[in-house]
Amino acid sequence: ESLGLRDPEAVRFRGKDGTALAGILYRPLGSKSAARYPAVIWAHGGPEGQDTLTFSPWPLFLAQEGYVVLQPNFRGSTGYGERFRNLNVEDSGGGEIEDIGAAVKYLVEQGLADPKRVAIGGGSHGGTVVANAVVKLPDLFAAAIDLYGVADRALFLQYTNRNSKIRWETKMGGTPEEKIEVYRKANVLADVARIRTPILILHGEEDPQVPPQESAQFAAALRQAGKTYVYYTYPHEGHGFTDREHRL
Repeated sequence: ESLGLRDPEAVRFRGKDGTALAGILYRPLGSKSAARYPAVIWAHGGPEGQDTLTFSPWPLFLAQEGYVVLQPNFRGSTGYGERFRNLNVEDSGGGEIEDIGAAVKYLVEQGLADPKRVAIGGGSHGGTVVANAVVKLPDLFAAAIDLYGVADRALFLQYTNRNSKIRWETKMGGTPEEKIEVYRKANVLADVARIRTPILILHGEEDPQVPPQESAQFAAALRQAGKTYVYYTYPHEGHGFTDREHRL
């Protein structure tokens, strides 16, 4: 409060199909009720993650810089019961992305966000959400940041570690050969022509969880399609960045 930042608040809204959703809202520094602000949707990882009312430096920094930030707990998040957590089984890149669209709609309908200045970002599964959102909601976002996300789940299974492979084959309902349509929904590489959003892609070169090949192939597809993107990799970094300079 002494910094001019209001405490984050839990908000509730509904998905496109009526599913009850929640998220954590950060209002910008010195926010006024009548103003519309540039907005950032920040997607958590997991997908069984959950954003809560904890001290989170990144959204607080964005709020300090004048952005309204919403961290949506889209379907598949933990904390809302087993049924909700399993709504993304055999639907990766499906309903969870519609929930991202509903999060933007909520900010606009509340009079908080300028609809022409909404960005999206996230790391790990949050990065996966970003890649899917810019393909499936091509007119929604003015900018995107994809940190070590998955662009093609079948490619992911070829290079990730054994435990991760087993986990994701279970979540997808089987192998890519057994579940062709499920994996097609979770592959944005074939749909990059739809993208209109400029994208920043960041990946650690020694990521044992999400293979660096994911971002490399995404960047290659964007380049071939003539899209606007910037792609950086970071040496000696795994799944998330630890070096101070890299974090900055």
